[in-house]
Amino acid sequence: MARLISNSTAAIASWLRRRRHRPKPGFYPHPEGAQRKREWADGWQDRGTTDDALIREWKERWERRAESAKERRRHLYTEPAEDGPRFDEDPLDKHKGLLKHESSALIQMRTGKIGLNSFLHRRQVPDIGSPLCSCGRAPETACHLTIECPETARAREKLAKALGPTPLRTSRDFATALRHPLHAQTIVRWFLGLNRLKEYRVALRIGGRSGERRKRDDEAAGNRHAPNSARYLRVLHPGEH
Repeated sequence: MARLISNSTAAIASWLRRRRHRPKPGFYPHPEGAQRKREWADGWQDRGTTDDALIREWKERWERRAESAKERRRHLYTEPAEDGPRFDEDPLDKHKGLLKHESSALIQMRTGKIGLNSFLHRRQVPDIGSPLCSCGRAPETACHLTIECPETARAREKLAKALGPTPLRTSRDFATALRHPLHAQTIVRWFLGLNRLKEYRVALRIGGRSGERRKRDDEAAGNRHAPNSARYLRVLHPGEH
């Protein structure tokens, strides 16, 4: 106990000595540091309100980090969520009207952090010996299954009809569609209907019943948006229609 008290006393004394030698507020001993402080202060003045300055600084910091991340991964496929933010859009618009499991799947599709071979193999999940899709032509990603996998060709015909005049031919088309609220919802429901994500099987059964109830409610109410509910059921299980 005596040693503990002695050591604690010494630590407090050391802290007080260091505190005594701290520079006074507003004093910067290095000219370069003072110059940076002045530049920083100038950036916050005469350029709108404090909120404007905060938003501007956050955007600039985000863009710097995004460019750095892209440089580190320049040889890898860019996921839709990494394809540059749209600061003038509400990111929650894509999730309005989605059930919880659909919203979760949309986030996974946009970030690439999803239960498909490409991601699972990269994370060294046991029993995933290859990143390839079961078709053997490319890594199994959400983009591959949605735009080019031969095993989903017939299902994609139904997706193309649901999307209307918005074909998905490239990864850029896929990324753009997942930013559009209505298209994103259509794609994620179609994708879940492929049954590639086994962890969503129970949620799909529950969600399917919810969709049927929603369709009946829309028809009973004469809702002018009822075709959207019908399309929901049509793309949710593409292999069954």
